[in-house]
Amino acid sequence: PTEVVGLDSAGDNTFSSFAIMVRPVESLGNDADAWKKFAENETTLVGLALSREQAIEATNFDPQMAGTATQAAIMAMILGWLAMIIYLWVRFGQARWGLAAVLCLMHDVLIIVGLVAISNLSWVYDSAIGKALMIQPFKIDLTMIAALLTIIGYSVNDTIVVFDRIRENRGKLATVTPAIINASINQTLSRTLLTAGTVFVVVFVMYVWGGAGLHAFNYAFLIGVMFGTYSSIAVAAPMLLGFKGMMHRSMDNQPQPAGK
Repeated sequence: PTEVVGLDSAGDNTFSSFAIMVRPVESLGNDADAWKKFAENETTLVGLALSREQAIEATNFDPQMAGTATQAAIMAMILGWLAMIIYLWVRFGQARWGLAAVLCLMHDVLIIVGLVAISNLSWVYDSAIGKALMIQPFKIDLTMIAALLTIIGYSVNDTIVVFDRIRENRGKLATVTPAIINASINQTLSRTLLTAGTVFVVVFVMYVWGGAGLHAFNYAFLIGVMFGTYSSIAVAAPMLLGFKGMMHRSMDNQPQPAGK
């Protein structure tokens, strides 16, 4: 039987040093020479194992550590969205710009999570199309969360480019009109498609030849690039008109003073 005992705890079930305890199945009794020979043999094996240079992939985590990491990642995502709302509110002068961008990001994240869930269906990854697309039963783990955070950064950058052009075309006008949004999208369309196409090609190469370690990350990134580009063009900007209509309806429903 073998047991690894952690020493000098660094917190969160991690240790800066450890000891390996080995006990033979058969009892060695009080034979000092037998114990010495056994200890020398085990010390040699442990020394060889520790000096061996080999990449090790951790596939199982302690539930407490995994839960802590997941909570931290979710909190980072929420705080990032709040920071984006505040930043866009300050930059563009109205909260609806930030809300439109964050709702667009939620749209992207939900699509990615949904397609990751679909990849776990046997009739998807076992089908001819699934095998051709190299789809596997992916999981929502730390690698996938890293991909989601990366897509959030990519998508919001693309959205801000469109928003900047809308603000420039609006000039000193008080409101944003459908004509301004349409013109702004057309003016930034080539830049958006060229950027997305370049990123897509790079990520696709990594998805096909990047190895198993990056396969899940690149799967989510490919989906995010496609739908992030779509949402920046067809979701984020039109939401500005939606919020504008909601504000106008809210003002129209306010009670009017008597006599009017």
